Amino acid sequence: VAVYCPQSSQRSDPPFAYTGPRWYVSITRAALRAFGRAPAPPPELNLLLFDNPGEELGAYGVRGLGWTLAPPASDPQALHADIWGGRGHPRPSWVRFPHIMWKADPSQRCTTQIVPGAFTEGEDEEHHYSQLRQVSSPAIVVDSEVLHRGAATAEATAAAATRGEALGAAACAAAGDAAGRGWVSSLSLELCTAAGRRAWFEALKDDPEFDSEAEDWRMLEIGPPGLAADPPGA
Repeated sequence: VAVYCPQSSQRSDPPFAYTGPRWYVSITRAALRAFGRAPAPPPELNLLLFDNPGEELGAYGVRGLGWTLAPPASDPQALHADIWGGRGHPRPSWVRFPHIMWKADPSQRCTTQIVPGAFTEGEDEEHHYSQLRQVSSPAIVVDSEVLHRGAATAEATAAAATRGEALGAAACAAAGDAAGRGWVSSLSLELCTAAGRRAWFEALKDDPEFDSEAEDWRMLEIGPPGLAADPPGA
């Protein structure tokens, strides 16, 4: 198990100060050690995620597996994209880095905020904040290349509602309902198509620490439809 601090919480009014951490708990390494290859998704989900006419042939992979944690009374997360292709690999017309998030309790709702169509290689501008849209579903599939953020959590309504973000109060209430009176958490599965994998690895090839075979960089491969997972330790 590894614990990371991704994009922190950030105030939505000047000077837009960072106000505290959020966490991502990763079990990706444990999955790599336990399984030689992950099973394919159910047919309907496989069709949604990977049936793209322009997609390259090759293995699909799991970039990350774990869950997010946000403390109570947190401001919204800094607006960001998780990953992008970079120079020489612009985003195609399909999703190459699908990200599934869901709640362990189906009565709860994901409260991620998304800027539709904002494929900016992670660069945010002031106008993006007025374009934020609030999701509300037990499970969502997001393109990791689009600008998005975790919503404010309970007791942070005033901070979330500034700067014209009328959806802040509703997001805060939804997150509070989901969490009771504690931390807010969502399960997370970050995936990668063959085209996404090539774009990611080529973007990293000049990094002296990059080694596609090293455990820190490896992806858990996903088998084709109909193939079961390799047994643990295989």
